[in-house]
Amino acid sequence: MDEKYELDDKVTFLANCSENGFGYYWDFGDGNNSNEKHPEHIYASPGTYTVELKVYSKNNKSFESDFKTVIVKDFPVSVVITSIVLSSFPELNWLENSWDVGGLPDIRFQIVDGITTYLDGAEVAQDADFNLSYTYYNDFPITLPYDLNYLINVLDEDGITDELISVINFNPTSYSLDEESSVTIIDEDCTLILKLDWVY
Repeated sequence: MDEKYELDDKVTFLANCSENGFGYYWDFGDGNNSNEKHPEHIYASPGTYTVELKVYSKNNKSFESDFKTVIVKDFPVSVVITSIVLSSFPELNWLENSWDVGGLPDIRFQIVDGITTYLDGAEVAQDADFNLSYTYYNDFPITLPYDLNYLINVLDEDGITDELISVINFNPTSYSLDEESSVTIIDEDCTLILKLDWVY
């Protein structure tokens, strides 16, 4: 099939043809080729490649050709978080106590990479109920460099000293670039759904 792939993806080619095929020749369109029936190939550069498959009869007396297009996308420059859905978080804090006097946390987010703080947000939900899902648009969209690893800190806003609800690891390079717009991250304490846009 005509397919879109990401740079450095391993692309598997399948010669889905009759059993009468005796020899195979793949031209991957980038100067590389293979005589395997089902080869694998990694493209080193982004671009649009025309792949040719020649299937030879016994003794190479004749052959049939077929062509398909493979599109290889470059890595994005950045990823944009347009919103966060907090769909679960613990009822009690790490000391097994209620979060606040009313027992419900006031949620805010931080996003850091160990050096840079990309978001040190304000309280975006007061008295959040752990039984409900919340979608947060405040403080978003946030644009992050693509090739870094991030920690998303989920905090209970308590004025002077905030309580840490959870630390979520987010590495954009771990996810598909094929227009994936929603990523669910689950740890022991929280479930986050990130709504994403990729910027090239």
